[in-house]
Amino acid sequence: MIYTTGTRLPPQPLKGGFDAAKYTSLLRRSPPLGNLRVKTRIVRAGKTFKRKTKMNIAGITFIEEGNFNSIHLYKEGSFWKAYERSAHLFVNHIRPYMVKMRRYKNIKEDIISTGFPDVALHGILEGRKVTARQENTIAIELDAEINEEEFTKWKNDCIENLKAMKASGIQQQPAQMCNNEELIERIRSFSLVNSTPMECMSFVVELQKSLQNHGIIQ
Repeated sequence: MIYTTGTRLPPQPLKGGFDAAKYTSLLRRSPPLGNLRVKTRIVRAGKTFKRKTKMNIAGITFIEEGNFNSIHLYKEGSFWKAYERSAHLFVNHIRPYMVKMRRYKNIKEDIISTGFPDVALHGILEGRKVTARQENTIAIELDAEINEEEFTKWKNDCIENLKAMKASGIQQQPAQMCNNEELIERIRSFSLVNSTPMECMSFVVELQKSLQNHGIIQ
């Protein structure tokens, strides 16, 4: 597991370091979250062991429980997502993107998340303090710290509002975000000069699909 600046380490049950089996087993107890993979790094008795393991929601929430000033991003398909405290920091300090809620039966908890397409990553990271970066995980350190009371209220308000919308048959409308922030960021980030005609064509097709999915065009 990768712990960066801004992530408090769990209590260490062993004098030579924390129990590798205990904490890596946490990542295996629930189904994997998409095809997301991160590198697990465990230091014990002066030795470092590395291996690839599937990150799941239990592992993500475990990291987020000790997070107080970092945004952890996880790549899922062509999108990057932030969960819980990371999502709270993201929408308040980087982009006010729409948040979503999902109930995970394996951990019996409602989880809040937000996300953005991979093409917007460059603009998101520009000028930010990136403390860790791998193929499918990124950590951004902020100067601001999470206020637990504010985070709890924010999460509860999000869950209450989203459940109320679902109960009344109202669906979230991401069209505004897509039409403004996301769409502008995707176009700005695309390098027309360095792209082949086929890549340009594929980019236009992706934009059309995105606009159709958000109900902007038919």
